[in-house]
Amino acid sequence: MKPALLQFLKCIHCGSALTIEIFDQQSVNLRDEEKELILQTNRNIYEYETEILNGILVCSECGTVFPVSNGVPRIYKDAEKDFPLDRHYRLSAGEIIKDQEERNIQEGERKIKRSFSSEWDEFSYDDETIWLWTIDKRIDTFYEEIGISSPDEIKGKLMIDAGCGSGVLAENLSRRNLVEVIAFDISSVVERAFQENKSNLCHFMQASVLDIPLRDSISDVTYSHGVLHHTPSTQKAFNAIAGLAKHKGLLYVWLYGKKRGWNRFRFIFFRTARTIISRLPKLPQTFMVYVMALIHLTVRFVKRHLGMEKVNYKTMSQFLVGIRDKYTHIYAREHTEDEVKNWFRETGYTCISRRTTWEKTKMWNGSTDLSIRGIRL
Repeated sequence: MKPALLQFLKCIHCGSALTIEIFDQQSVNLRDEEKELILQTNRNIYEYETEILNGILVCSECGTVFPVSNGVPRIYKDAEKDFPLDRHYRLSAGEIIKDQEERNIQEGERKIKRSFSSEWDEFSYDDETIWLWTIDKRIDTFYEEIGISSPDEIKGKLMIDAGCGSGVLAENLSRRNLVEVIAFDISSVVERAFQENKSNLCHFMQASVLDIPLRDSISDVTYSHGVLHHTPSTQKAFNAIAGLAKHKGLLYVWLYGKKRGWNRFRFIFFRTARTIISRLPKLPQTFMVYVMALIHLTVRFVKRHLGMEKVNYKTMSQFLVGIRDKYTHIYAREHTEDEVKNWFRETGYTCISRRTTWEKTKMWNGSTDLSIRGIRL
């Protein structure tokens, strides 16, 4: 964690500022282009030359404490259970949650954290791919998603990647285009993302999209791809990230749309199997993941020999990430275009549009899934 991140953080319980007590830190060497950008944009260069490896974040108002462990701030409810603190502090675990709906949401978040952590355990950074994209194609797709023609349009800007997963997109955007990125995910993969990070302008933290430890109105670009529909409440998660964009800031979300035709039957099959598999304990679930993987490999073998196979996973690691994504997440909701556009309007966005054609990457041409952006007023 760079000290520069601290200015953007807030307590998830009371919204107050956080201070830090450092246990372990090290110096880092900035690249020349990073130094130049930091100085040009009047950022404090000293806040980027230190990496805080271990410490605690303390709320200045309510006194709640959150761990910083192995370079990553862990700002979510019950984080101290996963990363025990050595000293006596008031902990978020001490709070009593009385509302039944809130208890259900928190239990849902725990399940999400477990399932996505297991999914990303299969991921290999050595592949230099993310899902079925090469890194170059993933970045080109990102440009199309948010509607820019040149990387210079986001150079020096602040972007928030809400639900960053492996962090491959966030790290490469930051390193190649000199974008300052705050990337967070509830799964434990963010620790691996931090270890792989080669950009001093990219910040990783472990946090939930339902309880975002970031101040409102700070980002030039708020980006969330394929994340919100995997939460206990898609709209609540949307409302949480919608507040992050500054005036005239851009918000982009990619969500499951209503499937049609053959894809409708596929979705129903996945949803039925997911209802069972996502609720299994870890070992039986892993067994069923490999059973489903074998079934998919058999189907793919037949389709390939019939000339029907279009999706080409290059490694078994990619394939297993995809299988876990289909079957192990307890939530995977579909939404309509009108529904999501209304969420944009209700949270103060204008110039709302859905992208349906992908001239350069051809990634989702003809897809019913929702790729929607808006500008905050």
